[in-house]
Amino acid sequence: MSAHAVASPPLPGVPAVGRFAGPLLSPRAARLVGFAGLAGLGAAHWALLVAPPDTGRLLLVVGLAAAVSVGLGACARLPGASRHLGAAAVGLGGLALALVVAGIPVRLLAPGGWGELASGLSQGVQTLPDVKVPYAGVDDWPRLAIVSGGAALVVLAALTAFWPTRGANRVGQGLALVLLVALFVVPTVDLTLDHQFLRGTAFAALLAAFLWLERVPRAGGPAAAGALALALGAGLLAAPALDGRGPWVDYERIAESFAPAATTRFDFSHTYGPLDWPRDGREMLRIHAPRSAYWKAENIDEFDGRRWVSAALLAAARRPLSDELPADFATRRRWRERVEVTVRGLQGRDVVSAGTTLDVTRPPSAAVATASPGTYAFEDTLQRGDSYAADVYFPRPSPTALSRAGTGYPQLSPTYWTLGILANVGGGAGSLHQADVRFAPFASGGGPEIARDDSGAFGYGDAGPLLRRSEYRRSWALSQRLAARSRTPYEYARRILAYLGSGFAYTETPGRHAVPLEAFLFDDRAGYCQHFSGAMALLLRMGGVPARVAGGFSPGSYSAKRRDWVVRDIDAHSWVEAYFPGLGWVTFDPTPSAAPARSQLINLNLPRLDAPPGAGSTPQRGDAPEPGPRAADPSGAGAAGSRLPLLAVLAGLLAAGLAGLGFAAARPRRRRGADAPADPALAELRRALRRTGRHGPPGATLAELEGRLTLDGEAAAYLRTLRERRYGFAEATPTRAQRRALRRALGRGLGPAGRARGLYALPPRVRVLH
Repeated sequence: MSAHAVASPPLPGVPAVGRFAGPLLSPRAARLVGFAGLAGLGAAHWALLVAPPDTGRLLLVVGLAAAVSVGLGACARLPGASRHLGAAAVGLGGLALALVVAGIPVRLLAPGGWGELASGLSQGVQTLPDVKVPYAGVDDWPRLAIVSGGAALVVLAALTAFWPTRGANRVGQGLALVLLVALFVVPTVDLTLDHQFLRGTAFAALLAAFLWLERVPRAGGPAAAGALALALGAGLLAAPALDGRGPWVDYERIAESFAPAATTRFDFSHTYGPLDWPRDGREMLRIHAPRSAYWKAENIDEFDGRRWVSAALLAAARRPLSDELPADFATRRRWRERVEVTVRGLQGRDVVSAGTTLDVTRPPSAAVATASPGTYAFEDTLQRGDSYAADVYFPRPSPTALSRAGTGYPQLSPTYWTLGILANVGGGAGSLHQADVRFAPFASGGGPEIARDDSGAFGYGDAGPLLRRSEYRRSWALSQRLAARSRTPYEYARRILAYLGSGFAYTETPGRHAVPLEAFLFDDRAGYCQHFSGAMALLLRMGGVPARVAGGFSPGSYSAKRRDWVVRDIDAHSWVEAYFPGLGWVTFDPTPSAAPARSQLINLNLPRLDAPPGAGSTPQRGDAPEPGPRAADPSGAGAAGSRLPLLAVLAGLLAAGLAGLGFAAARPRRRRGADAPADPALAELRRALRRTGRHGPPGATLAELEGRLTLDGEAAAYLRTLRERRYGFAEATPTRAQRRALRRALGRGLGPAGRARGLYALPPRVRVLH
């Protein structure tokens, strides 16, 4: 008999080394190998749902989940309820760290940030059915929801698969399987990937390893591998035939059933009829910006004699945007801002931003310049979940700066001083004809002139006589009175605000008139935002101040949890922009605060409607602190205060986990059976036999093992030395050569991993007893 072979007949329950039939791996190690492979493949696929892929983050989460599983294994040694308390501490700590690795800011995991975290993830999840994958939008929450969702699936799968139980955890393994399958299947269904059949083959192989690796005996390993290869080969042959044109399960229809209500389209053109905009409180946009602003969709530049309409010129024929910006606008950093917009329920193509849009980045489709400088439209209609960022110039000058702006206007388009004026040339209702009248700049000394008269009824030249007998004669007279009492364009604008703020009422059901704005100013004195903004822009141009109407949304409500602005359908609005030299287009809103779109406005730095017209004395809405993101605390105290609770929680979880592991390591392993040996030598040998799959009969002594195994040479000398030492026949200890010989005998027949298995069973050392 060789020293490297085990004699026959073998011990009952101790198979011969050459015919070893024990498990290929221990159950926990086999499950960990299967879990790591399946989770790694699923995480790599899940990372493709965002662009650029977050593969590194999610693979790091897989490693973290493997560490969590090891920690759960250590908790299995704890007695009673301590086992589950320790496992809960390890699980919570692992889940928190996984969310941090996935990109969730640490401050949001503190109790004070849970509200913001829940709100943000809720919005992100609600957006997911409609976003395009891989997601590359500027809104971080859909991305965080995707990546952190994958991280949570991995950690939860580890918790369910390795949760410490007394028996086989088959229920936990089944739940973990569901989570890991979702991790792989969801991106596979949502994305168009190459080599789909090969990906499916790898998934099937790892799935089999996760389910059955712990049950495969060493002797049955080749047969199991062959059966799996045969099944996978058959699947590869059958897959193309089963890949039909129609889906077996229409997941898109299912996802649409969970999506919010349909989107809403707005037409900001002025009509002055009964207002039919929706007022359901439905969320239209989420806007992340450093300060509140009016969110503009389009400029309404032209007045056609009855209403304000968007410019009809082609974008290629428009004047350069530089003509409408102050020469030093690039250095006015406090008015240069970036706004990030996420579409919720708004449908359309307008680029909604603030002030003058300079550039659009990361758009869902190409952003094309419109006829009015500083506004853009997308090539494709916006869908729920689309997002983009816009660099804007939104001036917020003080009253003093506005008063000192002067009248040195740059090369602005003549459109901003031009109005279509209706006049009755025949005495009947059907004799109204339109002429385009261009008004001289404020305080320039010039008079209005007829710029165009296609009908031939008015001719060209001085437009004074035409205005005095036109349908707008009362508006022209009012503008003359207000301008004559004003020293600057800003004072003139404030006198218009004061006029509209006294004796006018807000209503969404105004009367219908052939000349709506004239009737609003002097007859009905009631209307909604289009009436107020249209009338103010009309009077500004008549007084020689460049002006236009803007359509879009008022700031909406500020979400302290999300730190962004929630814009709803009730915020749809129309306001005025007037041009001031050296400053740019400045926002004015003459609509009363009773309007739904103005009911929540705070600190917009706008002149009050009832303000006295004296220069520089207008109280500003900016006197109150703005309800927005707070400035960073230079001392760092605020940041430290927000991090302290989280650090305390994490420190407590870590301490609890370490305490549990330390207790498990220090506590003697519970003996299985009442006849567990007290002799360390016998305990070590039995442990070595168990680690190599040789489970001897209960109560076997050293002499019995020596006789049954009948080893010769140095391996037999090892057992003989232990027996003689135990009974006081000798003081010697096994030599290194004897220990190596026994290790080789234990590893013989275990295949390529036999040497490593022998090292694990009987680690190298000389003194094994004390």
